[in-house]
Amino acid sequence: MRRNLGFALAALLLLAAYVAATLFPFHPLRWGFPRPVSNGAELARDGGIAFPAPGIARSDRPPGWVADALRSHRLEMSLRLRSFAPDQDGPARILTLSAGTRQRNLTLGQDGDDLVLRLRTPATGPNGTYPDGRSVARIDGVFATAEWRDLALAIAPGELRIAVDGEVRARTALPAAPLQGWNPGYALALGNEMTHDRPWLGAIRRAVVGTGGIAVDYARAGVLEVPPRFWRAIGPGTLVPFGEHNFRDAALNLVGYVPLGLLLGAWRRGRSRRWRLAWPIGLVFLISATFETLQFALPERHPSITDLLLNTLGGALGALLALWWGRARKRARGGAEVRPAS
Repeated sequence: MRRNLGFALAALLLLAAYVAATLFPFHPLRWGFPRPVSNGAELARDGGIAFPAPGIARSDRPPGWVADALRSHRLEMSLRLRSFAPDQDGPARILTLSAGTRQRNLTLGQDGDDLVLRLRTPATGPNGTYPDGRSVARIDGVFATAEWRDLALAIAPGELRIAVDGEVRARTALPAAPLQGWNPGYALALGNEMTHDRPWLGAIRRAVVGTGGIAVDYARAGVLEVPPRFWRAIGPGTLVPFGEHNFRDAALNLVGYVPLGLLLGAWRRGRSRRWRLAWPIGLVFLISATFETLQFALPERHPSITDLLLNTLGGALGALLALWWGRARKRARGGAEVRPAS
């Protein structure tokens, strides 16, 4: 009885530690999936739009110049912008004409301190990249400092040209009909992807996009919608095992659940070996799945299939250690382990 009480108290303390580690920092629960978050986009005092925190400004319909661009296969862009952070990834979306993370006509983004362009052409896929994953253009070090940059992009039959502060930094061959295959139904956004999971931090004073006949400055007040809140979508890496992970996080998730598996594996000794492995692993899986689900309600945390798998594997290792330790103790005492009928 006293032994079972000790196990119960140890299990409760361990579960309390997992709750604190999984749900910290604590935050008032915002139930819902996906969950609404405050839009960090704001109109800048000196004109344009700024993204000091993750946000989005987007059109409510496809741009009117798209039809003209599809006829002429020409498009021009002129932006004045600066980045608030020299190391952003995703790529972080500065301007995008897309439907999501894998379907786009065009995206200007920041990857590290580089400017990248993804462009759908007959030579690239629906994501605007070549089959080997390369972007259509990459210009090194554009955002290495927080200075204002003037970007000019011109798409024409057979050629792409990008200038930074008046200097041509990229000149790339394009197909004769470069915009063939564009989807005319995509809306335009600044500062994020349409799925709200590729935020860019920076400021845009000018974002003129269009053709010779139609051009719009999307950084002007009132041109794009800036909703006070938006629904935060789940990034693909959270649902694809090991899609987004690093060694430190993986090790913590694996090792962190070994004690729970060890405790549960040692708790019930009068059962078959198969049972002493199966029930701790199953219970660790359910506990981890519960905590990962609760993270959906916390804007600061990011639930992950990878975490669930690693937590369960850690629990399994703990259960195996408990089984091995129990057998070693029996051998040390000179007794034979009796296996109940299963």
